[in-house]
Amino acid sequence: MHGIAQPVEGQSDLPNDVLAALKLRGEEGDSLYLYIRRQIRSSCGTDYDCLQMHYDEALTELERAFKHSAGILVAKEMLALAKKHEDTEQEEQALRRLISLYGFLRDFKADVFYRKQLITYYEETGNTKAAMYERARLLEGRVWYMEEAREVLPKLEAVLERASELGYTDIAHKLRIRLKYICEEFGMDDKLVEQIKALERISLSSPLDPSEYSIAFHAASGRADLFLKAGQYAQAEQYYRKALNVFKGGKKTTIKFG
Repeated sequence: MHGIAQPVEGQSDLPNDVLAALKLRGEEGDSLYLYIRRQIRSSCGTDYDCLQMHYDEALTELERAFKHSAGILVAKEMLALAKKHEDTEQEEQALRRLISLYGFLRDFKADVFYRKQLITYYEETGNTKAAMYERARLLEGRVWYMEEAREVLPKLEAVLERASELGYTDIAHKLRIRLKYICEEFGMDDKLVEQIKALERISLSSPLDPSEYSIAFHAASGRADLFLKAGQYAQAEQYYRKALNVFKGGKKTTIKFG
């Protein structure tokens, strides 16, 4: 396992000419990537930790600038380096960033290709829980990219049930929220009510544990939406306020609600 040195917050360890190139408008794709790679290799030589650190920072800058085509090439370079040096931690991170980049570009085929690699990685490293969750996200991709919500929903429900049986409650709760999103987006009102009721039945701590904010938020906001649809405005307002209070509490702990 390699320990990649982290740059000091607020500072950049990238060579100045690389930073300048990243700030140029109009530069994209292969030309920008090749320039970045050449300059970083010139700065780091064959020092693996140095290469990964600079590529990581360059990729972050590219993401901030929405230069995703060049970012994908940098992430692929990071993945190839990690595999060459048998650095499993960096391999996982590079795969995740590639999935994120291709997801932003809505490239379903590439998303599937790298997510399958990530699933294989988890299987080979014995992380069955993570492999199960990524398989579910692979299925979910068919919902958003191919609009196969009704065909995929029973399969996702089966994964959720299996996660519950294995005691993977965190995965089960995440999937429950994902199912709620799907039912909302595709107007599956009968199933949506089921998902909201299931979220409401989850036993939560008082005060809420950080891992529970998302559950509480979606249970309350989902119930509020149902009241609103039914024209029960006072009850809807009550639950929207409840959801808002949960959201405010979660933001203080930097909790993600999706």
